[in-house]
Amino acid sequence: MGIAGSTYYEALRATTDDTAIVAAMAAICEEFECFGWRRVRAALRQRWMIVNRKKIKHLMREHGLQPRSVATMSQRPIAITTSRCIPIVRRT
Repeated sequence: MGIAGSTYYEALRATTDDTAIVAAMAAICEEFECFGWRRVRAALRQRWMIVNRKKIKHLMREHGLQPRSVATMSQRPIAITTSRCIPIVRRT
């Protein structure tokens, strides 16, 4: 055709401002402290804000909206209780 590829394809549009997304994410994270990026994404979708998962992860990391960690089962002490008064001894 004799046309350069850069003139044929439409120029990229200006990037949108992320302040509305960050404000909505901050409101969600303030209400639910333990929500990770998956639940935040689902909550944004309920508010009709469709955002890529990578962008959500990036914005949460950038603005300090990471969820508060919850103790897992491996961190809790294990207590063995019996109805007998004899202590249980494990032999290997």
